[in-house]
Amino acid sequence: MIKIMKTRLGLIFGGRSAEHEISVISAMHVLHFIDKEKYSVTPIYISRQGVFYTGEQLLNTECYKSLEAIPGMCGEILVKPGGGSENAFILSEAAGKPLKIDVLLPVFHGPNGEDGTLQGLFEMLDVAYTSCPVLSSALCRDKVVFKFVMQAMGIPVLEFDWLYRWDWEGGRSGIVSQISGGLGFPVIIKPVSSGSSIGIRIAKCEKELEASVDTALKFSERVVIEKLMNNFREVNCAVLKQRDEVLVTECEEEIPHGEMLTFTDKYTDNLKRNFPCTIPQEARNTIWDMSKRIYRGIDCKGTVRMDYLYDEVSGEVYMNEINTIAGALSYDLWEGSGISFTEIINSMVDEALSRYEGKRQLSCINENHIDIVDCLNGVDLFDKG
Repeated sequence: MIKIMKTRLGLIFGGRSAEHEISVISAMHVLHFIDKEKYSVTPIYISRQGVFYTGEQLLNTECYKSLEAIPGMCGEILVKPGGGSENAFILSEAAGKPLKIDVLLPVFHGPNGEDGTLQGLFEMLDVAYTSCPVLSSALCRDKVVFKFVMQAMGIPVLEFDWLYRWDWEGGRSGIVSQISGGLGFPVIIKPVSSGSSIGIRIAKCEKELEASVDTALKFSERVVIEKLMNNFREVNCAVLKQRDEVLVTECEEEIPHGEMLTFTDKYTDNLKRNFPCTIPQEARNTIWDMSKRIYRGIDCKGTVRMDYLYDEVSGEVYMNEINTIAGALSYDLWEGSGISFTEIINSMVDEALSRYEGKRQLSCINENHIDIVDCLNGVDLFDKG
């Protein structure tokens, strides 16, 4: 009997982020859909302090009753740049034994995981991974730069302004007057690099604006301020490239209990959803077309969730933001659209391995040889003048 070798899949999650717990919850949801006959799953948990751990216990939800107890139950991992699938991860307490991983499936939310930082580490480790690469991860996480890129692509976004912490500390009253006389009220204030509605507030007057900016600056060095629409609906869809085709799910509408979706709305079971959503077919077609164009245009990879705002009065559709690693990787949108999420994971892994092999074919050697010693001849490296 021929033994079929399983792909060694590293499910990596946790991280130094205010969305740490959400990452753990998402990873456990994703674990449920991974084909255990096809993959040998190794859990890799990153603590709030940024330390990597592994152990079979991490596959059991009971392990997460006390996050502080995990270091005592699991083995610490060291990372080795350039180590590749065979040597990138080293078990520190097992005489340097390598933890062999063919491909990583990242399930992070927020800074230090979804923003390109860990993707950069994966590139340095020389390991395949299923999420968006460094550039698109960083771009989608920065709400200000993302809006500029969307505008350059001709994708509608809401009118907005932004500020740095030092702008606010040095000229609070002037900024308040500028926003009041420019965007006007109401506005919505967001930390530039956070997600899950953390730090987001609505301001309807100057006093509320000041308090909202102060709150947002607890989570990010920059703040984006958007004009708040009346009569808007929040609509999203998941997007994935499968072989040569970009797939888009049915559109979903999430209905907030108040004026906007809050952290509590998103992570409780009583959030009301319309799936498929009931916006006009023309608007849904616009969202699907935009999603495919954006996915290709900014080089997204894996499954991402694209969030839009639909104006019920004008019928306009505005791009809001992209979650490059959405909650539970949007498995509910794929399953609800009649597409097996297990197959989505398979597609993500296949694409990641194919992309990795393609990059390995690229040369990092300049054909025009340069003699370093000749170039430095006559240069006094110790001359401080």
